[in-house]
Amino acid sequence: MMKRIIIILLILPLLTSCNNLNMLFKELKKEPHTEYVSLSFPLIHLMKLFLNDENGKIIKKIKSIKVLDMEKCTDNSLELLKKKTSKLKGYEMLLTVNEEGENIVKVLAKLKKEKIKELVVVVADDAKKECSLIQIKANLSMEDINKFINNDMKKQTSKKKKHNDSKRV
Repeated sequence: MMKRIIIILLILPLLTSCNNLNMLFKELKKEPHTEYVSLSFPLIHLMKLFLNDENGKIIKKIKSIKVLDMEKCTDNSLELLKKKTSKLKGYEMLLTVNEEGENIVKVLAKLKKEKIKELVVVVADDAKKECSLIQIKANLSMEDINKFINNDMKKQTSKKKKHNDSKRV
């Protein structure tokens, strides 16, 4: 009996943080001017057909993606997003972007054995009244993230070069 109580006490915070994020999505997607998209594994798996081999291998490791975007969020929605995401348990802060003393963007990760199991991106811009919440469930290494970014950088550089070459002609 004591073992069960200890196990429940250990698992409860994990369930609560996941539940808080799901509840936040559910609550915010009802707001006006809100767009919500949820992509499951089969649809994400199809995306790899349109990517190069390297990015396709990385995409296969993503289980689901949820995106909530509020073009004109209310002050209440903005505060709710900030408050609820600041209380998420079990996440590590990977990145913050500050503008004029305000945390505009936060990237949080849930890690397990050096693998990113979940990424959460929070955008809360008071000045522009914009809110976004992105949740990516995956099994990614930091190496996967670096490869994906590097592949994208190469692609952007290649596009710029082609654009500049076409201007010369």
